[in-house]
Amino acid sequence: LRAPLSATNYTADTDGYDLRTPLNRIGNMNLFDREEPDGYPETGRLWLNTANLCERMRFAQHLCMAPNSSLKDDDYGSAGDDNVANPVQLLKLKLDPSQWKDAGAVVDLFLGLLYPGEGRANVDLDRQAGIAFLNSDNTGVPNSSPFDQLSDAAYDGRVRGMVAFLMALPRFQEQ
Repeated sequence: LRAPLSATNYTADTDGYDLRTPLNRIGNMNLFDREEPDGYPETGRLWLNTANLCERMRFAQHLCMAPNSSLKDDDYGSAGDDNVANPVQLLKLKLDPSQWKDAGAVVDLFLGLLYPGEGRANVDLDRQAGIAFLNSDNTGVPNSSPFDQLSDAAYDGRVRGMVAFLMALPRFQEQ
């Protein structure tokens, strides 16, 4: 989710220190702390369990929240405030302005970034779910809040939520 906006500003960033709390909550994969020199296994079944999967989903949601969200502090305290992402800025860098309010184009962009190399058929159900999310209101009623008609604040929240949703899918967590 990170792309340069300028020489010192990016669409996503962390100070590194604020990763400690979420990594500690995930549990068994502390950064640079594997006893064996070969690193952690690549397959999720060896280290993934329900508790750390929930924490990974929580971190994805937290990362995609607006930086001024009070939920960031409620969830992680002051630690974690520097883990930020702005998916709307990223999509405005990557998509033509005519596609900014096209739910399919927005979902396709993030599927391509988050699931590189996956064939369209492999992510079609995820794509459909992402489009449905963008076009639904906060109650989840399908097509109740058309994406192309959202105000700027609602648009920002909907895109952030959809990206967090895609990052929380088991497919993303398990490689």
